[in-house]
Amino acid sequence: MNVYKWYFIKCFLGIIIGILFFPFFFSAFDLEVRGLYNKSQFSGFNDYRTDLFSYSFSIDARTDKINEMPGVELLLGIPVASGFAICACLSLGMIEWTDDLYDEYHKKTAVRSVARFVTGYAGLGAKYFLDAGMERLHPYLFYNLGFFKHLNSFWEVSADTSYYFVNPGYEYQKINFNDSFLGMNFEAGFDLRLFDSIGMVVFAGYKYGVFKLIFPDDGLFADAHYQDTDVDISGMYFGGGVKFYFDEFKIIKTDNLKGGWDYYNMLGDNMMKNKNYKGAIDNYKIAIKLSGPEDIYKKISFCFYKLNDIKNAVYYAEKYLEFFPQDVNMKKWVEKNK
Repeated sequence: MNVYKWYFIKCFLGIIIGILFFPFFFSAFDLEVRGLYNKSQFSGFNDYRTDLFSYSFSIDARTDKINEMPGVELLLGIPVASGFAICACLSLGMIEWTDDLYDEYHKKTAVRSVARFVTGYAGLGAKYFLDAGMERLHPYLFYNLGFFKHLNSFWEVSADTSYYFVNPGYEYQKINFNDSFLGMNFEAGFDLRLFDSIGMVVFAGYKYGVFKLIFPDDGLFADAHYQDTDVDISGMYFGGGVKFYFDEFKIIKTDNLKGGWDYYNMLGDNMMKNKNYKGAIDNYKIAIKLSGPEDIYKKISFCFYKLNDIKNAVYYAEKYLEFFPQDVNMKKWVEKNK
């Protein structure tokens, strides 16, 4: 095993360990379980698959191109700033394609081709949430960079040696793909929080990845005069999944609430005086839901500050400054802690 392959394997294992254990060092994180459908091109490889069946002009052989790869993915997100999250993803895609060249005259299979691609992907990236003015629905943009690894990918061909284009010594040949190669994803989607700890995501994006197809020096492929080529598995993808939230966010329900905003603002003030900052935050958020004044955001920011949650403290301070930009002291505090 060369140095580069060993390096990729260590990185791959490191990301797996990180996804499993790293989140527990943070107060907030989320985990997505996704299903996705890739419209991969497989250019280069598709050309040689088609050419493989064009040697015998006496048989009308046509093959469909491989242009898809379903898969599953785990995506871990850790908020690091208002509207931003660092993400680690781990995905697995698989497709198997069998082509038979059947000779109607001799009533037998002349050539059979079986191509299987099982590829893993590990990457790191960033997700940016756009402010849509809604509590539960958040559109986002996502980019990540990583590498693909062939896990159980191969191309095997068997041929009937009675045909003139097949060397009698070349009845069967298999190429195993074991290499790792660079990849990246660009994605846009929607994050919908259905409950306090569970939501759903839908997304679409573009995947990039190219690996080298190297043919052996002898056998069926050499007899066919195949040359090494690049296989491009890039293409669009789309999908959806379930998202699990591990934070202290609570969806506020305003149905059947008693009292106006001032009532809940008063409850929040009393709880803050008693150092019940979490309870104060919940009541202040209800007050805002009931059209309370925007200066309540400053109180929420202070409560998060007392809970040592600087990220949320800054977030609500910025919300406050949207309505009170003249507050110079708050601006200085935000700049210092952002």
